[in-house]
Amino acid sequence: MSGKKALHPLKIRLFRLISLSFVSIHNRMPRSSQHSRKPIYRKRFGGVTISVQRCKKPGYEAIAVIRRDGAILEQKYCGTQAEGKALGEKWAIGAGNLGAEVAASVSESEQRRFLEHKNSLAPFGKTVCDAVRFYLEHLRAKHSSRMIEDVVDALLIKKQKKKVSKRYQEDLQNRLTRFQTSFAGREIAEIEKSEVEEWLESLNVEPVTYNNYRRLLNVLWSFAHDQQWAQGNIITRIDPRNVKAEPPGILSVESVRKILQAADVAAVPYLSIAFFGGLRDAELKRLAWKDVNFHTKHIRIRATVAKGGRERLVPLSSNLQAWLEPYKDTQGLIAPSNLRTLLDRAKQKAKLVEWPHDATRHSFGTYEMARTRDIGTVSEIMGNSPAVVKRHYQAAVQFDLGDEYFSIFPSPERLVQEKR
Repeated sequence: MSGKKALHPLKIRLFRLISLSFVSIHNRMPRSSQHSRKPIYRKRFGGVTISVQRCKKPGYEAIAVIRRDGAILEQKYCGTQAEGKALGEKWAIGAGNLGAEVAASVSESEQRRFLEHKNSLAPFGKTVCDAVRFYLEHLRAKHSSRMIEDVVDALLIKKQKKKVSKRYQEDLQNRLTRFQTSFAGREIAEIEKSEVEEWLESLNVEPVTYNNYRRLLNVLWSFAHDQQWAQGNIITRIDPRNVKAEPPGILSVESVRKILQAADVAAVPYLSIAFFGGLRDAELKRLAWKDVNFHTKHIRIRATVAKGGRERLVPLSSNLQAWLEPYKDTQGLIAPSNLRTLLDRAKQKAKLVEWPHDATRHSFGTYEMARTRDIGTVSEIMGNSPAVVKRHYQAAVQFDLGDEYFSIFPSPERLVQEKR
């Protein structure tokens, strides 16, 4: 045995049995498992690969896959290997034809630009197809766009048909008419965000007024977008102004007494209801004498007059009734046609230098809260939410000033002037 130790016969027999077992297992394995890595069909076109592989999925023998740069674009399971190969060849013919068409119709410089644009869009998670769709929407919107005047008219007609409040319709018309005058002859789809921002800045108004214009322009652009006259709503990308939470400006008791004494006879009803009834300026300008009931001692604010379309009753305080008594047989609107002139004249005569925004309404709310200390009652009279009344008027002045404010009665001389 040339010095080598012979294997025990039992070990030799065991080794042979193990070897035969491995051969038997290998022969019983499905053919697809033995050669699963070798493709049935494979074709490459640049960065695109079409391959057909055997598969183990029950009921299928092959899977056809299209990949681009390793990512799967499309795949399909096939019942037989022949069916899978036929599908792969069909895909390859289509890819070859497309490649030939691209090569014939797209120049090398255009192909380079395509790749540049593709790479530029990639960081944003967008494709060239996304860019084309976006631009097509822009072109379609521009093609079907309307002149700004026509869009404003269409919106006003829609709001009128929906029977929104007259106050809202007037506000919409006044503000949008001012806007359309500046952009007359322009299609709404071609007006840029920067132009609207510049226009809003040119108004040179307080933040609240700025936001009111922006709010109604948002309504206009949203309507145009719904009608497919604009690609999108550019107003949503314009930030509103920050409004500082400052206490409302009011007039002192003495200032109210002075202006009522100095006012022209025709302006007294308007001012007295404003100071002692707390109506909004827009409500007062639509209020008629028929809604002042001296018998029930209430002023009826009709739904067509009230903000938000909710009717309410405003009580006639004893001093307000005294101011209005000489006019009880008057007909028509309470506000005179030359109201602005009369108010300016009264302020000048009373030597009032400052007149805060909504001075009459804020004065009423402040002094009425001091007098009644009842948030619910004041909110009902003013047509505001309790939260607004609490935030603006609670503990704004000393309680005794409330009684003093509602003790402002017309002087005998004033009554004589009013009765003439």
